[in-house]
Amino acid sequence: MTANIQTFTSQLNPAQLELLQLFAGGLSEEQLSELRHILLDFKFRRVTELADKFADDKGWTSKDIAKDAKAITRRPYRRSNKPGTANA
Repeated sequence: MTANIQTFTSQLNPAQLELLQLFAGGLSEEQLSELRHILLDFKFRRVTELADKFADDKGWTSKDIAKDAKAITRRPYRRSNKPGTANA
């Protein structure tokens, strides 16, 4: 069993291992919900920072991004009547 745990933990990054160790004692549903909110907020801020940096590096303004977003047209999906087949 120790080999299975070592294999599992070797596939985790340092942040994942830290969180597992930090919360090994368990959390209530309310605490888990709060932690999830905190982690999602952290991730959202990081993604926003990266997107802002990317836009700044490209010299894009908010108006440029909004204009490009309006120009995007989506193709409607066709539903397949056969189970297990991908939509085309």
